[in-house]
Amino acid sequence: MTILDEVIESILDKVILMFDKTIENHNKAIDALISNNHNEALEVIESDEKINQLEQNINYDVMLAIAKHQPVAKDLRFLIGMIKVANDVERIADYAKSNAKTAIINSDKTFLTSLFLKNTNEMGMIISELLTECKKAFINTDVDHAYELIRNESDLVRLLNETIESNPFSEIEDNNVESFILLNGVIRTLERTRGHIANICEATIFVGNGEFVEL
Repeated sequence: MTILDEVIESILDKVILMFDKTIENHNKAIDALISNNHNEALEVIESDEKINQLEQNINYDVMLAIAKHQPVAKDLRFLIGMIKVANDVERIADYAKSNAKTAIINSDKTFLTSLFLKNTNEMGMIISELLTECKKAFINTDVDHAYELIRNESDLVRLLNETIESNPFSEIEDNNVESFILLNGVIRTLERTRGHIANICEATIFVGNGEFVEL
């Protein structure tokens, strides 16, 4: 193993840790919404800064590695890919924090409808699985798996559309504008998380074969 290999492996360890912490926060935030768990929501908010710091460390380490070792070909693509992935994972972590804040605001209210809870729980589980699998795809530079993940996300798209079109806010009182905005915000964070997962798959494909694709 060369010095550059060791550097790349060290940075990848941080990317994996960032993935793991973000997946954990995503799961906790959804659970906090579903179970009205105030403490779990606070844990997500408090741990978000660690994820932000990991992204900064990854960016610095990659820039230093490029300057010192002048990598080429796949090594260079992998380093660039780690910056791109870290940025997307950090954004997903921000969405988890946003959902945790909504869970705290809701802790003394009852504006979550049964349909909203059901679909949010299902969407949350699908996103958690997609995040876990796209992490594996990136670690292993598995281009085929990256393409497969995007092709197989139809259940998430269906649930997103169903949740929006079926008006899960019908039980909310007409004058409770805050509730509508907050719950609609949760759906938006889940939809945007899906977009960042697609970005990670695109980065995996770029690292694997140098192709720029838009999924």
